Amino acid sequence: MNNGSMFGSLAEYSDVNYAKAHRDITFDTKNERRIYRVFTAFQGEIYPKEAAYDSYFKYYESIGDYDEEGYNNVLDHYRGMAYYWMDDAPKYPDQIMILSTCYYDNVRFVVAAYRIK
Repeated sequence: MNNGSMFGSLAEYSDVNYAKAHRDITFDTKNERRIYRVFTAFQGEIYPKEAAYDSYFKYYESIGDYDEEGYNNVLDHYRGMAYYWMDDAPKYPDQIMILSTCYYDNVRFVVAAYRIK
């Protein structure tokens, strides 16, 4: 939302010091409480549907189950766009959660975290 009320504070994760002070994200489901640890933040662009997948990395399509090579390829793309990369980043097959919010035009701000509990 333009007024920042929905995920507007997510952009604070562009500052590595803020990220270090707020590493863990609690996510409650109907059956369990999950905890994820932030390891990077970056800007990503939303590309037109007709843009060839192999021409652009579409972070918002980097979901699902991957083999180890595919998993590491996704992390390499994240690393290439990262504002910072924490030392304790995920390793295959850690579950990854991405949170995304509008930044400007078709650019999104993304925070990536991996499940620790």
